[in-house]
Parts: sequence; C-alpha cells; structure tokens
Amino acid sequence: MVEETGKPKTDEQRRDREASEYWARVSAKGGGGSDGPEQYGRQPRQTEMAESIPSLPGVDPNEIDPLVIITAGLRANAEAVKEGTAEAKATRREIAASDRRTEQQLETLKKYVLDNTTAIGAFTHSEQMLANAEIAKYWWGVGGFVAGLVVLEAGQLLWLHFFG
Repeated sequence: MVEETGKPKTDEQRRDREASEYWARVSAKGGGGSDGPEQYGRQPRQTEMAESIPSLPGVDPNEIDPLVIITAGLRANAEAVKEGTAEAKATRREIAASDRRTEQQLETLKKYVLDNTTAIGAFTHSEQMLANAEIAKYWWGVGGFVAGLVVLEAGQLLWLHFFG
C-alpha cells in the first residue's frame, strides 16, 4: 500500500526516503560541488622540501646527499638523547639523596615532637590531679586546725600540771 500512494507509513520510512533524496542531490553535484577548497580560499598543499636545512654539526652546509644529512641528524639526535639520559639519571640520584635527607629530618622531627609531648605530659597536671589537690587542701586545713586544738589543750594541761 505504501508503494501505491507514495507516502511512507512511519517516521523511519520518511527519514530513510529524505536521506536517500539528500544523498542523490549531493551525488548529482559531483565531486564535492561548491564545497571545494577554492570556495574558502584555501591554498593547495605544498609538497616541496624547504630550501633551508638546519646546519648539523660535522656536516658541510652545502651537502645535498640526503643520506649524509639524515645520518648526521640521527647522530646528533642520539647524542642529545645520551646527554638527556645522563642528566635525568643525575637528577634522579639527587632527588633520591634529597628524599633520604628529608626522611631523616622527618624522623628526627617526629622524635623531638614525641619527646616534647612526653615532657609536657609529665609536667602538666591532669584535671583529676587538680581536683584531688583541691580536696587535699581542705583535708590538710581541717587536720591542721584539729592538730592546733590538740596542741593548745595539751599546752594548757601541761601548764596547769607544772605551774598549777
């Protein structure tokens, strides 16, 4: 029945038909149509080698043999890699030595902190000790008052006994 009327039954069939019509129009334009590089003012790609080749150590600047130029470039690159590797190894050794010194300093600092914490704990009274001292103060006061009364009575009795 779809073929008879030419109208699609579903949205999917409609989208398929529109897509096929679109691609038919694009292919009718041929080879990209007006979307070529000329429309946007782009330059065509250049495939020529640059005229100036950077000078390499140990190579004549007028040398035109590509094998000699490539070989010299590879040698220079290998030397640069060796230098970079040596520098990286030296840097790693320095970092490892620095890490060891830092770890030693950290251990020393931890020891100092622990020693200071222990000393402060030994010289600092806890709240329980302070509360016990407050109670002991009253006990000593009451005990001293009673001891004073006993000494005073004993003194009076001795006075009366000897001089009495």
